[in-house]
Amino acid sequence: MDECKSWADKAEALSSYAKQANDNTLHRLADRIQARAIRREGELLEEIEAATNQHDISGGAGAAGGISRNSVLPRRAALVARRSGRAAC
Repeated sequence: MDECKSWADKAEALSSYAKQANDNTLHRLADRIQARAIRREGELLEEIEAATNQHDISGGAGAAGGISRNSVLPRRAALVARRSGRAAC
């Protein structure tokens, strides 16, 4: 998950640079990379929660502090991707 967050942050910085340089192609590419990283982070969060809930009745990732405001966007992105049939890279 840390690697996904790192890629999303790098892509955001690259997107900002591309916007300043008026490079629309690079800007779109960086936005796609960022979206893919966020979506993958959400998928990983769901996998962790599902695996934790198999063995722990007390609540899984939420009980361990894994659910926060920062995890809402990746989870929603993963849900939208799953519903639309798109897979993360």
